[in-house]
Amino acid sequence: MITRAEIERQVLKQASDVFGIPVKELGLDSCMDEIREWDSFAHVALVLELEEVYGLELPPKESAYFEKLHDMVQALEQRLVL
Repeated sequence: MITRAEIERQVLKQASDVFGIPVKELGLDSCMDEIREWDSFAHVALVLELEEVYGLELPPKESAYFEKLHDMVQALEQRLVL
């Protein structure tokens, strides 16, 4: 069973890779307004990466409204943690 902590680590790692910034500069409260590299293209890339990692689909109507990394963690947790 996957844990919330594992999801958090993976979201931070993927965000770091997509945005090209160190994990230590990110937090779950990091948001689009604070990260210059987090534009609409990076947003889609991050969602697609997370979908691939976890083998699921995050509906565009939901993922379009992710403003913080925490939002992504929460959406994944709802689908993965039993």
